[in-house]
Amino acid sequence: MKPFLWGLLNTLQWLLIVLWTVLWTSVALFIVLLTRRPGIGLAMARRIWAPGVAIVAGAQLSVVGAERIDPRRPWFFACNHQSFGDIPVLFWALPADLCFVAKRELRMVPFLGWYMQAMGMIFVDRRRRRSGVASLDAAADLLRSGRSVLSFPAGTRRSCDGPQGFKPAALAPAL
Repeated sequence: MKPFLWGLLNTLQWLLIVLWTVLWTSVALFIVLLTRRPGIGLAMARRIWAPGVAIVAGAQLSVVGAERIDPRRPWFFACNHQSFGDIPVLFWALPADLCFVAKRELRMVPFLGWYMQAMGMIFVDRRRRRSGVASLDAAADLLRSGRSVLSFPAGTRRSCDGPQGFKPAALAPAL
């Protein structure tokens, strides 16, 4: 494909993903506001938003072993974070409604931040040690309450040069 057409296709994909995200975060926020049940909004992300993003991006997903995950139990998932695509892929692939541990700056992103806040996501100020400790406690509380948590213990997105080392404290809620 010619570079110009490739750039045009990528721009169109990003525009559709942004519009899809605005639509479904708005619908989820409205429903959660009415029902006071964030699980509905998390299930919508897993069943509607994430597959839509993947389709627009032209991605295909093959999951092995998901049948061993009981969605009625709380789970702590730890992953390396390599791209923006990680979030929809993980929402789609894992048969559990996920609360993410995310950097504090995402709270300020319109629609996305509002959605994350309403769903009970955990925000961490990576520059303040106390925020990290509070986020560990919040993740442990979510697990004890029966909700699943996903963390990126390497701390941020990394290049595809291979797995990054995990920050040991990020795994503490699972313990």
